[in-house]
Amino acid sequence: MLKNLRLNIIMIFTFIVSISSYSQSFDDLSNVNFSELNDSQIDLLLRRAGAQGFNQFDLLKMAKTQGFTQTDINNLDKRFKSALTIARIAESATAPLEDTRLRKQWLDDVEVFREIDSDVFGFNVFRGTSFLSFQSNLNLPTPDDYIVGAGDKLFIDIYGQSESYYQVEISPEGYALLENIGPVNLNGLTIKDAKIRLINRFKKIYTGINNNKTFLNISIGIPRAIRINIAGEVQLPGTYNFSAFNTLYNALYVAGGITEKATLRDIRLYRNNKLISSVDVYKFLTKGDRSSNVRLENNDLILVGPYTNRITIEGAVKTPGKFEFKNNETLSDIIFYSGGFKENASTKKIKVTRIIDDHLKVVDINSDQFDFFQLKTGDKFEVQEIIEKYNDRIIVKGAVYRPGIYSLTEEMTINDLINKAEGLKPDVFLKRATITRTNSDYSTTNISLNLKGELNNPQFNLQEEDIITIFSINDLSEESYVEISGEVSNSGIYPYSNNVSLIDLILTAGGFKDNATGKRVEITRRVSDENFDDEILSKVITVNLSKDLENLNEIDNFKLSPFDQVIVRKNPNFYIQQYVNVEGEVMYPGKYAISSKSDRISDLLDRAGGLKKFAYEKGATLIRLTEFAEPESDVQKKINNLRSLKDKISSKEILSESDVSLIERVDKDLKSLDLEKNSNQNLSSYAKKERISEIVKRNAISNDIPISKSEAIGIDLGSIVKSPGSKSDLLLEEGDVIIIPKKLETIRLRGELLYPTTVRFLPGRSLKYYINSSGGFDNKAKRSGTYVVYANGDVARTKKFLFFNLYPKAEPGSEVIVPKKALKNPIATSQILNFTTGLATLILAINQIK
Repeated sequence: MLKNLRLNIIMIFTFIVSISSYSQSFDDLSNVNFSELNDSQIDLLLRRAGAQGFNQFDLLKMAKTQGFTQTDINNLDKRFKSALTIARIAESATAPLEDTRLRKQWLDDVEVFREIDSDVFGFNVFRGTSFLSFQSNLNLPTPDDYIVGAGDKLFIDIYGQSESYYQVEISPEGYALLENIGPVNLNGLTIKDAKIRLINRFKKIYTGINNNKTFLNISIGIPRAIRINIAGEVQLPGTYNFSAFNTLYNALYVAGGITEKATLRDIRLYRNNKLISSVDVYKFLTKGDRSSNVRLENNDLILVGPYTNRITIEGAVKTPGKFEFKNNETLSDIIFYSGGFKENASTKKIKVTRIIDDHLKVVDINSDQFDFFQLKTGDKFEVQEIIEKYNDRIIVKGAVYRPGIYSLTEEMTINDLINKAEGLKPDVFLKRATITRTNSDYSTTNISLNLKGELNNPQFNLQEEDIITIFSINDLSEESYVEISGEVSNSGIYPYSNNVSLIDLILTAGGFKDNATGKRVEITRRVSDENFDDEILSKVITVNLSKDLENLNEIDNFKLSPFDQVIVRKNPNFYIQQYVNVEGEVMYPGKYAISSKSDRISDLLDRAGGLKKFAYEKGATLIRLTEFAEPESDVQKKINNLRSLKDKISSKEILSESDVSLIERVDKDLKSLDLEKNSNQNLSSYAKKERISEIVKRNAISNDIPISKSEAIGIDLGSIVKSPGSKSDLLLEEGDVIIIPKKLETIRLRGELLYPTTVRFLPGRSLKYYINSSGGFDNKAKRSGTYVVYANGDVARTKKFLFFNLYPKAEPGSEVIVPKKALKNPIATSQILNFTTGLATLILAINQIK
């Protein structure tokens, strides 16, 4: 008994959990499987999503996260739009169907048929898949040829000397019953004739009509509803309700367009069992002729029959596809319907594939036969493209002013071709040129010749499709440059020129700096001798120059070679003044120059007049600049060198032809090096240090200190003052800032405390006392992580001994920080469910064993 009761309790619990899980997943729209929903569920889903603040775009995003393809998402979007459209349909006589359920089915079917595509010419025109729409428009003025009938609501305006207004509906018998006039039969009249009849009746009452002082206007306010039958090769044949303003094209649009088997050349309209019109839609598609777009009347029948004659035209025409033709039409008409030939079409002849005696036969039709070639249903025409083959073409590349394609003339020589190409460039390589000649089997032969000899004595005749390559000296070698670095005004990369000397390069670089020395100038030269010692990486040449540029000697005219790198040394006995700052509680704060390399903090304090009475020695801080650098790859160095070279040349006011040519070659080299570059850059981010910022702000220092490149160093100022030159007495460096604050008497507490605040410092009190002064630890506080930041920037943390926390000592101006405990992730509902389900399964298994 107890066993069964336990089993029942477990089953009930599992069932309740399943129900709640289902309910939760149903409410959670992200768990909905859209592909399994029918139309009614789609409608319910949209209403429920709206209640939860979602729209159809949010649902589409959810479907995308479920792995739906773009095609599936587009189809789902159409289902959403269809559901919204059905909800908005009004029950008006202008709708194609009055019954709401039938309208829903009609909309669904139209959406399906509009996704069908075909190569039949004109197939898409009535499908509504483009901006060309044949929907009815009730806002247009009443056409003069509109036939008035039963159900039309007329608006009659009388204005001028007399004014009146009538609104009347034509009775089923065709009469308009007018006040003070009586019934007027207008059935079957055009709106123009109806106006004439009404004027004849109204002028008996309104005499001003006779002398043109009173006027009458008539219009159709609400057109009558008519019922139209559409049969044959349309997507949705049937009976439809329209307003009487609709035409045959409107009806074809509502019926979803035509099928692939339909004719567009002979669409028939029957009225009272008589053929009223035969519509050729091709006239509308090719000439814009809408004369056959007849206005419909009640009980009209539109019959779209199957096509009779159809051919196919493919290839180089603007609109290839399948076309209908009439018996008197020729190939020229089909070419016209297809939009004509493309620009690359071969118009000399067209191939046609025709069925003759149950066999396929290919016939060539020449251009002079297009106008009278008789068509046969099933013909397949192919308009071929022209052959991409050039006649009398030659190509020149390389060191000419206008490389490219040229026409071949009789007995044309290389000299003639160069003249056409505007001549040779100055950097031409005259010893050799190559001609790539195309053989009859499309293989090639390479022909080499002496370009200089050919120019002096032309003997070589060019042939069709020859490719002449004229080489440039600069393209045959690496771009040459020289580099100068060190103590010159404008160090960097400079283009190499023949016969350039060392002093020329120095002058080009702006001359020596003040701190430069002419002694031990190094020139590093590439090793290019194959017989040179393989242990030698480069050849180093050291020269001594005179900084007096007016007295040049022979050594100053030392000639440079391509890729030489010149280094001008710094004068070892030249120094620029270096400064440090001391701020805060000193007698004379401010900027001080470093007088010697052995200057220390104690020396600076002496020069600043010593400490003031309220100086807080334990809070003194040294802010020092630090520098970080990243090594560059060899490829990056080469890129930087070439860019520097380009910038040097581009900065000139006037560029010579050689400069322009050099810039073009450098750009070309830069592109290739960018492709070669494959280095991983270490992107280092240095956050501003809050402690330095606070120190600077607290002491009101106005100097522009780059905090992101600085670090705070805690110094023992008391030891420095007592023992100058000790280990605590650091050597000064340029840019150092020594900050000596005023004596502090408070301690700041922040973090996970009940009341973070700033309290007064009391000598002899422990850190626990100050924590209690701020209300004590919060329940989220990590007590063992408490640490103290002293006024000079030093940090002390809490230590652990067995189960006891040993808190650091508090000092005036220090800051006590209590961190927060790490958050523990709570157990999720799904984890509880998995645990309880597993536990229930385990209990069932134990009971089964018993």
